[in-house]
Amino acid sequence: MVNRRRYGRRRVVHALRARGHCINPKRVRRLMHEEGLQGVCKGRFVPRTTDSGHTRSIAGNVLDRRFDVDSGVPEWVSDLTYVPTREGWLYLVVVIAIQTRQVLGYSLAERMPDELVLNALRNACHAQG
Repeated sequence: MVNRRRYGRRRVVHALRARGHCINPKRVRRLMHEEGLQGVCKGRFVPRTTDSGHTRSIAGNVLDRRFDVDSGVPEWVSDLTYVPTREGWLYLVVVIAIQTRQVLGYSLAERMPDELVLNALRNACHAQG
């Protein structure tokens, strides 16, 4: 087990007892607190969905936050998110109509290829005829 010398109270007590010292966990906690020491908690895994190191052009913001519901031109927006499941992460892309806030198309995948967004857009186009 790799610990990178990041010991919390439990690990310190276990290591001291393995070396034959009779020590109370409360004493270790008190001594660590007096010295300003604390263990490092391992954070949860969060998948990264942004690849900023690419050379492709970035699409401009056409709507510029003008979400007019009364507009005669149908405007669609999409978003990509990830959903934790028991079997791992699922990536979800949804296409929504601004005027009706109706989901027009979506796509799910275990990975995040370019086809994921295209499939969601195709589903939206197919649903609208």
